[in-house]
Amino acid sequence: MFWEENKVMVDKYEKILKDFSAPRMAVYKNLLKSECGYKEATNEQFYNLYSWSELLNSYFWRCLARVETILRNRINDVLVAKIGSDWVFPKESDFLQISFRKKGNEAIEKALSNITKADLRPNNGRIVAELTMGFWVNFTEIRFLHKDSYKKDHRIGWEYFISDIFPGYTYPNDKPSEEYQRRFWLKEGNIKDNLVSKLIFLNILRNRIAHHEHTFKERNEFSKGLSDGFLTNIQRNYLNVLEVFRWLSPEQCDLYQRSHFHYYANYLMSKEGFDYHVLSKRKDMKIDDFTEIAMSSMDDSNLLRERVIHVVDKNDFPIGVFVPFFESQK
Repeated sequence: MFWEENKVMVDKYEKILKDFSAPRMAVYKNLLKSECGYKEATNEQFYNLYSWSELLNSYFWRCLARVETILRNRINDVLVAKIGSDWVFPKESDFLQISFRKKGNEAIEKALSNITKADLRPNNGRIVAELTMGFWVNFTEIRFLHKDSYKKDHRIGWEYFISDIFPGYTYPNDKPSEEYQRRFWLKEGNIKDNLVSKLIFLNILRNRIAHHEHTFKERNEFSKGLSDGFLTNIQRNYLNVLEVFRWLSPEQCDLYQRSHFHYYANYLMSKEGFDYHVLSKRKDMKIDDFTEIAMSSMDDSNLLRERVIHVVDKNDFPIGVFVPFFESQK
């Protein structure tokens, strides 16, 4: 009887993995067998890894969505204040011409097309909402081409807007000269704190998640030469997202780091979270035991700050997960 039930389970996971395609699952199988050293990993564990990756991506997505929303609104606010709400319509004034370059022009044309197809009138708000994150992370490609007669007293450049767009950003050195700012923004030289590069990397993460791909192997240009494990790499990627988040809005990033989403994301990226969700190394707690600890914590709250607790009923059926809140990591 046990053999028959076990065979049914094996067949079930084989069928499920076929739905994901062999090339897609090869990455997950290689991670468990080669990088993690589980030569005898099962189809169930491959499926668990895929599910863990999906769950982790959903927490990355929530944080990235905040970054994308703030970034586009902040850049738009800056340009509206300096140029006017019609900056999204390429035109030439008496003293200034805005250049979006090829990709930028294509993005705006696509946005205009989507709006007109919906029988709506194009305006600043609708166009800004239609533009993808790829447009905004390359915002320094928007160039201000000044007329010679007006340039001297009315010059506009991104170096003047850094503090308005990223109020939480601090310069990599103590001498933020105009020349250094220009090198920083245009990604020149071996500058290890390049915001544009990190924005582009965040967009890569976003797009991979949107296309239901894993992100545990993604590295930016600052971590490609490192040989640390995939969990460390994921944790670093998450910190990169939080770093840009804090540059955009220190206040909102602080609030986010005091939320369930932040704490549970950190748990999922930990070895404990990986072992539980992927390798089924379960350390569940019966609801009666959890209730006892919860009652005792009324006198000592530290009793509930020691670890994440997976609560199950008397039949070992999952009820929920308790995630302790600690002080925000900054």
